[in-house]
Amino acid sequence: MDHLFAKLSRVLYVAAALALMVLTVTLLGLALHIAAAGLLSFESQPAIRGMLKAIGLIVLGIATLEIAKYLVEEAVIRNRQLHRTDEARRTLNKFLTTIIIALSLESLVFVFEVRTEGKGSLIDVAVLLAVDVLMFVGLALFQWLIRKAEAIPVPHQDGRQPSED
Repeated sequence: MDHLFAKLSRVLYVAAALALMVLTVTLLGLALHIAAAGLLSFESQPAIRGMLKAIGLIVLGIATLEIAKYLVEEAVIRNRQLHRTDEARRTLNKFLTTIIIALSLESLVFVFEVRTEGKGSLIDVAVLLAVDVLMFVGLALFQWLIRKAEAIPVPHQDGRQPSED
């Protein structure tokens, strides 16, 4: 039964990854279309708006592609079930780093949109950047705590301490 569930899980992970990849290609195509339409208007404001929207879509596409890549690498190719803390830490680190980078780039695009179009306010930008910084600090804290936890010796099942080996 476990073997069947494992195969079904891998099939579903592959399907999800393929769907995300199709959506990524769609986002990139839409980004190119919006950028081209803005540039072909031969006016500065529509061109800038088109480029900013395209950048936002490309950033979203990259984040989506990274998630698809993560699904394939971790769940299908390696077929890992994160048993060790260092594997879990590394996997979570990669995943959260991708999200933090995407959020940072989106924040930058938002700054330019506020500046050029007046959409939103600087308070909105500040809140988005604060969330980005908090995510980064949270990731750093998580890594620090995990490393501290990994340094604590764990007794063997027979009660011996690791130093008694």
